[in-house]
Amino acid sequence: MLSKDELVPYPSKEDWEIEPANTIMMMQITTFTCGGFVMGLRFNHASADGLGSAQFITAVGDLARGLPEPGVEPVWGRETFPNPAVRPGPLPELPVLALDYIVLDLPGDYISRLKSQYLEHSGRHCSGFDVVVAKLWQCRTRALALAAESPVKLCFFASVRHLLKLERGYYGNSIFPVKMSAASGRIAAAGLMEVVDMIRDAKRRMAGEFLEFAKGEVAADPFQMTFNYESVYVSDWSKLGFAEVDYGWGPPKVVGPLVNNDFIASCVILKAPVPLDGARMLASCVTKDHSHEFLRGMKDFE
Repeated sequence: MLSKDELVPYPSKEDWEIEPANTIMMMQITTFTCGGFVMGLRFNHASADGLGSAQFITAVGDLARGLPEPGVEPVWGRETFPNPAVRPGPLPELPVLALDYIVLDLPGDYISRLKSQYLEHSGRHCSGFDVVVAKLWQCRTRALALAAESPVKLCFFASVRHLLKLERGYYGNSIFPVKMSAASGRIAAAGLMEVVDMIRDAKRRMAGEFLEFAKGEVAADPFQMTFNYESVYVSDWSKLGFAEVDYGWGPPKVVGPLVNNDFIASCVILKAPVPLDGARMLASCVTKDHSHEFLRGMKDFE
């Protein structure tokens, strides 16, 4: 049995001590006697976002299958992304939270049912991401059982490629934080569809907030983050393209991050691996003291 640390590349001790931040990308292939393999990727997030990283390994797959060039031509274009004179905030404090690591699958029919409920509730459509994140935020808030007036926060990053009209091959960072904050009691007591409303409202505000940032019309750095137990960060990998990469044998069986930490309460949303449908959640967002109640809520599919 191999540990996850053996599946991802590490710089040599000499390189790591000298310039660890300058290591842009490393790849490692681990082969097995059965004929399968794992491709481990380590990249510096300053060089690309999730879509850009998926574009890179998709290009590797294109070349591995014998194509003369990648299906999508890479575009540098960093001058297109705005660089307003916004004073960055101080580096955040990094608490040690001792988070439990949880893998949870949400069935596709349950997600579809929640989306239908939202259509009945509001007369508008919502995404699977909206209902999954609403479920996560509410179940986590209930599990933490904070004082009703205590604020709880949710953050995820949204693409702004459509706002900047970037070329298809642009692979640099083009994301902007979507942040929400509410009293713990409000999230815990609300109907789930009301929490979906809050998430969709925050997503609608994002375009205006980003344009204000791009014009330098904000007083505070929107990328300033707070890492405490009351805050949870969500990353959606389900539509980035990692699960569709083809090196010549078809798409991968399983895709996911191999790094989790104890200073950010977070959750990564993935496509459920075949033959399952729906979503797989890799969550490091609660401590062991709260994991039972969190899982009880998340597994309530009624």
